[in-house]
Amino acid sequence: MKVSPYPYVDVQGLLDGRLYLSDLNGIGFYLWDKHPFRIGFGVNKSSSRKSSKNYALRGLPDIGLTAEVKGFVAYTHGPFAIEAAVSRRMGATPGTRADLAVGVGAAPTPKLHLNATASIGWADASYQKLFFGITPQAAADAAQAGNPLPVYLPKSGLTSAQLVFSAVYQFSVHWGFIARVGVSDLVGSQEKNSPLVRNTVGKSVAAGFAYMF
Repeated sequence: MKVSPYPYVDVQGLLDGRLYLSDLNGIGFYLWDKHPFRIGFGVNKSSSRKSSKNYALRGLPDIGLTAEVKGFVAYTHGPFAIEAAVSRRMGATPGTRADLAVGVGAAPTPKLHLNATASIGWADASYQKLFFGITPQAAADAAQAGNPLPVYLPKSGLTSAQLVFSAVYQFSVHWGFIARVGVSDLVGSQEKNSPLVRNTVGKSVAAGFAYMF
C-alpha cells in the first residue's frame, strides 16, 4: 500500500463559467454549456513511466511526460449523467484512447453530496503498444539487463473498467470534507495478457479537507 499526500486545486466559473482549471482534468473550455448538454475540450498531462522505479520494468524504455488533448460530450438528466470523451496523446509517442462514464448523484441532506460513477475505456494499438507492449528491441534490452521478457505487440481494444464512489460534506460556508473510494480492473484482453501486468485489479482511497472560495 502506498500513501501520498498531495494538494488539489479545482477552479471553475472563469470566463462566464466556460473555463476550468484542475489538477486532475487540466485546463479546458466549454464550447457549449446549456442544459442538458455540455461540450468542450481540454489539455492535460499524459501518463508517463519511469522504468527504473519498477524492478519488473528494468531494461525497458521510459515513457516521457507529454500533453494530451481531449474532447468530450456530456448529457445530464436529473441525478444521472453520461459523458463520452476521446483523448489524443501528443508528441513523438502518440496514441488515442476513449472513455465512457455514467454517474448518479444524490444529496441526502443539504450539506452531504454523494456520487457514484462507472466507466470503461478503450485504446488504439499505438497506445496499447506504448504502455503494455514489448518490441523486439525492448525485449533484447530487457534481457541484457537481466529481465527476460517475450515480445508482445497488443492491438486496439478495451482497457479498464472503473467504479468510483465519492462524498462531500460541507460543514461550513467555505470548509468541507471530501472522501473517494475507487476500484478498477483491466477488462481488455490486450492489456490483461501483457507480460508487464502483474495485477489486474487496482484500488484507491483518498480523503481530505477542501476550502471553497
